[in-house]
Amino acid sequence: MKKRLSGLLALAVAFVFVVPLCAVPVSAADTPAYTIHNPYAAVDWDSWALYKANLHTQTYFSDGAVSLADTVEEYYRQGYDILAITDHGVIGKRWDEAPQTNFPLDIQSWGKERTILTTERFNEVQAGTDRGGRGLLCVTSGIELNCANLTQTHVNGFFAGWGQGWWGFENDYRVAVHNTEKYGGISFLNHTWQWPLTATFVTDPDLESRCRTWFFADILRAYPSCVGIEIHGDTALWDSLLMRLLPEGREVWGFTNDDMHKFNQIGRNAGFYPMETNTVTNLRTAMENGVFFASKGLTQGGNAPLVTRVTVDESTDTLTLTTQNTNEVTWIADGAVIASGNSLSLRDYANQINCYVRAELRNAAGGVTYTQPFSLTDGKDHTVNDRPGAWEELLWNFVRLLKSNFLAALIEKLSVWDGKF
Repeated sequence: MKKRLSGLLALAVAFVFVVPLCAVPVSAADTPAYTIHNPYAAVDWDSWALYKANLHTQTYFSDGAVSLADTVEEYYRQGYDILAITDHGVIGKRWDEAPQTNFPLDIQSWGKERTILTTERFNEVQAGTDRGGRGLLCVTSGIELNCANLTQTHVNGFFAGWGQGWWGFENDYRVAVHNTEKYGGISFLNHTWQWPLTATFVTDPDLESRCRTWFFADILRAYPSCVGIEIHGDTALWDSLLMRLLPEGREVWGFTNDDMHKFNQIGRNAGFYPMETNTVTNLRTAMENGVFFASKGLTQGGNAPLVTRVTVDESTDTLTLTTQNTNEVTWIADGAVIASGNSLSLRDYANQINCYVRAELRNAAGGVTYTQPFSLTDGKDHTVNDRPGAWEELLWNFVRLLKSNFLAALIEKLSVWDGKF
């Protein structure tokens, strides 16, 4: 009888101590504490303004279908604050100076009048004299590099003054990025989702995707002056790069631009730059440090979802966005939506977050605005170890080099041509 009572007593003691331990939920103290890198930390939200920009623009001076003068006037009319003309292989100048063309890539405008602004009008637009003092900043030295490239491996260079008349190489980004950095400029990679290099591993699309991702990661790792990529066509590569490079401390900023060639493409995308004053120096600093928001799907005249304040509370690991023209805010980690709402408690989603989160804002008009990533550290190693093997990368690059000539690119272009350019 005593033995039976002793067993029951032991069972009761175990129940008292063990069951509560299993039943108590994980407390905030048990979840990771993050160090949050907020790219907007230096912004004075009470006194700075948001400046609307387009940094990817073609005119009659390369393959655009609109004159430079008409292009500037329409961006001015639609309320933009910053404009960079980035003609193919043509270094941008003041809008009252005709840039040097790149024969024969300007064939589309042969026989047409390549109008520029008069100096009087240029000064009016810069000062915003007929727009309430809100001028349109002229960003000179912009250029789209790899200008004659059929494989779409284009790079936008800024502030370097390099690349006039340089045609570039097929299936290559590195030379353009390298020389832009060499001459003191910065760059971003254009419309990477349009790069047609495929079919190296037709039976293994995952391996193909990883080879592409690491190809871009190596360029970004090697050249700090290449500050990011365009994302308005697809964010998948952006997230893949963030997952692989942020654990190394390498930021990658996302840009959205019109890539304007035709009049009806003006005003569909924009970047919004919070700056103390609208100057080229401040713009470059913002581009380098991710102090901007990227918007797409805009109607003419604007109507973008806007972020008017970013609040980071590291004591509670909470991010909060104050927004305008916004119906929905979602939060992304590792390319997947993890939460919605203007505030995000990182601790509540610790099992879904690794090295970053970013937000996407949407409105009823179809506009989408992306924040830059908030990179995070929690004392853990979040390195992604999925690099293809040396032989696989060698094979992938061998195929890339085989296709890196004009004839091969032309054959591939014609094989998928739909009769339109």
